[in-house]
Amino acid sequence: MKKTIYMLGFLTALALGNCAVLDPIGISSNRVKGSAARKQIKDAVTQTDTSILSFSGAPSSVAAQVALLDSTIAASLAKVDDGKYYKKDDVDGCVKEINTVGFLFLGALNTVVLDSKCDLKADGIVI
Repeated sequence: MKKTIYMLGFLTALALGNCAVLDPIGISSNRVKGSAARKQIKDAVTQTDTSILSFSGAPSSVAAQVALLDSTIAASLAKVDDGKYYKKDDVDGCVKEINTVGFLFLGALNTVVLDSKCDLKADGIVI
């Protein structure tokens, strides 16, 4: 009986310890570091802008330059702190909006600036 109580206590402490230690340092699977979130947004803007410009008939060199410029601007406007962590679902939602709404209606850069899904909030410490 004592072994069972000790084992239950140990498992409870281990579970709480994982949440208290792994979530704040970003090891848990449902959080993304700010620098990785910024890169995902930048990559989505580049991909979407390149696709839009390719369909419009722009030369590939011009499309690549415009996409690079837009992705750089979008990455700085995304309000993402590289040192903080963000919910993976929120980052994925922003990327999805860039790939759909940005491609079909607004343009990738405008989507980052105007779409509320791309107004990411840093995730607090989970205990």
